[in-house]
Amino acid sequence: TQLLRKIHKSSPQFKDFKFFDFYIFVPRFIGLGRQTIDRLKEFIEEKQEQCPSFLQGIQQDISESRVEDHVIRTIKCKNENSKVENLKQRVLNEKSETLFFIVHDEAHFAPKKHNMVDMFINDPAILQSPNVVLLQVSATPYCLVTKNSRIPEENCINWFTKEDSSNYFGIQDFVDNTLKLKEVIADQLQEGTIAVDEAFEV
Repeated sequence: TQLLRKIHKSSPQFKDFKFFDFYIFVPRFIGLGRQTIDRLKEFIEEKQEQCPSFLQGIQQDISESRVEDHVIRTIKCKNENSKVENLKQRVLNEKSETLFFIVHDEAHFAPKKHNMVDMFINDPAILQSPNVVLLQVSATPYCLVTKNSRIPEENCINWFTKEDSSNYFGIQDFVDNTLKLKEVIADQLQEGTIAVDEAFEV
């Protein structure tokens, strides 16, 4: 709910689109791709029991599901490259008609320039498209929230808060531990701290 409110607040014109579609980028691993497809199929099937028209364009019936076309593994091969190129063309050709909700799962994985995800989400044409909502999901988003990040702080939603009773060691714990030390030397990194990677930040 919090996420949907933020999206609506930032772009109230979303209500003007006629159609909705979504895609999920996952790391290159076959097992993760298969798991995502299976879970998505189950999710759609469950929702259709309550609302039969839910995402019918993607999965009208489990035996004729097109979910595979909407899960993109970030590996350069003919099949996945074709999915990305088709998605890009649709985003540009359906700019005034279709709202695309794109999930970048495990978004911290392999943050390299010129890889498949980088070439798509940082493509100037995609960046300027008013019909794209990008959700980057990560349990360890450290490479996404550097001082040079273009993600506004108000657009970050933390899974855990200080009130949560959990043993999860999150970004705030890393920050607190690092501040206590005052100085962290990269090649002598202590457990639970963050060091500045000068080469990455350039």
